[in-house]
Amino acid sequence: MRYRAYKKSITREILSSKARFASILVIILLGVAFFSGIKSSGPDMNKAINELYKNQNLMDSKIVSTLGLTDKDLELLKNNDKILDFYSSHTIDANLENINSVVRFMEYDKNNNINEFIVVDGRLPKNSGEIALDEQALKVNKNLKIGDTYTIQSDEDTMKYFNKKTFKIVGIVKSPMYMEKESRGTTTVGKGSIDYNGVESVYVAVKLTDGNDGASGEVAKLTVNGGTLKGYYYGISGNGTRHGTEVVINGGAITAANAGEGTAIYHPQDGLLTVNGGTVSAPTGIEMRSGTLTVNAGAIKSTVSTFDEKGNGSGTTMTGVAVAVSQHVTDKDLKVVINGGTLTGPYALYEKDLQNETGTKALEIKDGIFEGQVYSKNCTAFIKGGTFSDVSALESKERALIYLTDDAKLSLVLGKDCTVSPFIVLESQVVNIDLNKKTLTIDDNLEGRTFILVKGGSLKLTDGNITDNEMGISLAADNAKLELDGIVYKATAADAAGILNDKNVQETSIIVKNSTITSGYYAVNTNAHTNPVVGSTKIVLENSHFIATETALLVNIPSTVNIDNCTFSGNHQAAFLRGGTYTIKNSSFTLKAELESTHSENNHMKQWQDGNRAAFAGITIGNYLSSAYQYPTTVAMTGVTVKVEGTHASSFPAVHVCANAAEDKGVTLTYDNSCSFTSTYDPAVEYGTDNITVNGEKVEKINVKQETSN
Repeated sequence: MRYRAYKKSITREILSSKARFASILVIILLGVAFFSGIKSSGPDMNKAINELYKNQNLMDSKIVSTLGLTDKDLELLKNNDKILDFYSSHTIDANLENINSVVRFMEYDKNNNINEFIVVDGRLPKNSGEIALDEQALKVNKNLKIGDTYTIQSDEDTMKYFNKKTFKIVGIVKSPMYMEKESRGTTTVGKGSIDYNGVESVYVAVKLTDGNDGASGEVAKLTVNGGTLKGYYYGISGNGTRHGTEVVINGGAITAANAGEGTAIYHPQDGLLTVNGGTVSAPTGIEMRSGTLTVNAGAIKSTVSTFDEKGNGSGTTMTGVAVAVSQHVTDKDLKVVINGGTLTGPYALYEKDLQNETGTKALEIKDGIFEGQVYSKNCTAFIKGGTFSDVSALESKERALIYLTDDAKLSLVLGKDCTVSPFIVLESQVVNIDLNKKTLTIDDNLEGRTFILVKGGSLKLTDGNITDNEMGISLAADNAKLELDGIVYKATAADAAGILNDKNVQETSIIVKNSTITSGYYAVNTNAHTNPVVGSTKIVLENSHFIATETALLVNIPSTVNIDNCTFSGNHQAAFLRGGTYTIKNSSFTLKAELESTHSENNHMKQWQDGNRAAFAGITIGNYLSSAYQYPTTVAMTGVTVKVEGTHASSFPAVHVCANAAEDKGVTLTYDNSCSFTSTYDPAVEYGTDNITVNGEKVEKINVKQETSN
């Protein structure tokens, strides 16, 4: 009963004062709502700002120095394991007189992901001469819009930090570093506070001169001993209208941020550029358009994998080149001297005049490492030394190596399989080619075939495969030297001559070690040509294999031949020793005997002819032609095996010996018990004439088999 009466009393009270009850209810609701909002706003705001900072990768802290930070300072940050990431940049506070505002200009690097900008409209800068403005700029100047030209006008000390005075507005942005709507921080410039920020790409780290400079004035000089110079397009740049600059790079890193077209050093002016060390790297390392470049040391590198070129009257012309050489429209003389250092790129060096200018162009390569192709349109005879990775250094015209000086000493270490045309090594030239486990193909893709000629110089081939689609390698002038070591050489033509000591050539040297030589007519041979003979050579064959269709080793001039641990095989003779002195150790000779004894070139027991048209045998020694080859033959063998095998093995001896009639031009043969001579032909060792001494004893006429007198 009491509860019911109380409920009626409450209801009567509310109904009798409706306005007052509603007011109290609203006050309570507002109070609860306000309290709930205040209670939850803190966590919500904290969550929102944390998400923003996380998404834009806001920095945790920053280090500011009015004097700048050195490479040592940055190295300390890099080596601190408590710092996950950092980046370095430049800012400039400028009191802009033309708009009466203080603006902070920030360097923009698209590769940096810390403090990422929020694009409100447009985009961030991509190219030199572009700028994105803080949205606060629209409050200061409501007329600003994307596409407008933004002009910087300040005092002289400030303007020296800018490479350009005008920029194209490409975007409006917000920065997570500035959350207040009004303030953009403090500064020592102007009124002490910053009105808004500008974000621009750094066109060039160091501009020596620009188009506003006169044609003459104080010499612009720059020496770089360390640190990093990095601009968007250029690390260091001059201007084609102001000359006489002097730049010396002793260390440090010079680079450009533009990954497609940047150039570390752009040199259009007539000045001096010297590289003594450091690293110069960008899509184009150095582009020389005027002046003199001297490289003594250091690394110059193209950072892209493809080459491109295009004419340009004001700016760079190439990418994919370590050192690009292309004369400027100012037509000043241009010279590049390489004394050392490493040049790397699709092209290590590329010279071509893309503007059809007439000024002097000069290249000199004295030393250095060139990892990439080498090309010159206008210069010849400029390589005196150095180590190269590409056969483009062996560019030839009518077989002459047109890039090499007459006294060049060239080293080539192949970086890939490649093809080269037959070339000529001149009298004082030295060419060393390390195939580096790669395959070198010799082929000029022309009708007819020819030789690589060593005309008195030196050619050394090591460690790889050679496929020779031409005629072979010929020692074609006195004092020529040829060495093969670790080479698998194969001549593909049936009439190929392999290694040839050519006619009338004297005092030459042939060395073959740890190699396999497979050829057509001959693997190693000489050409006597004249009578009396002119020519001699020294031949050293070690730990190698020689295979020929006809004769693996043919020597027919007075020569000194040393053979150790080698194998020889052929169908005419495994070896034909027609004059000279031979020391043969631990080697084997095999006549394949696939030809019949009636073969037209088998002059068995009758007058021999030129070339290898003599008696077929495992080894044929001496001479049986009264009109030529009139010199003695001396052969000493230990640990030698000579055998005949094949379809017609029973038709040929292991060794066949004939001698000239003159007493001082006979044959002297010595061998010991470690030697073996095997054939089903009887006798295995056959003497066709007298005037032969074997192991100190004269061969008796009764032991001589012959059908025709000598």
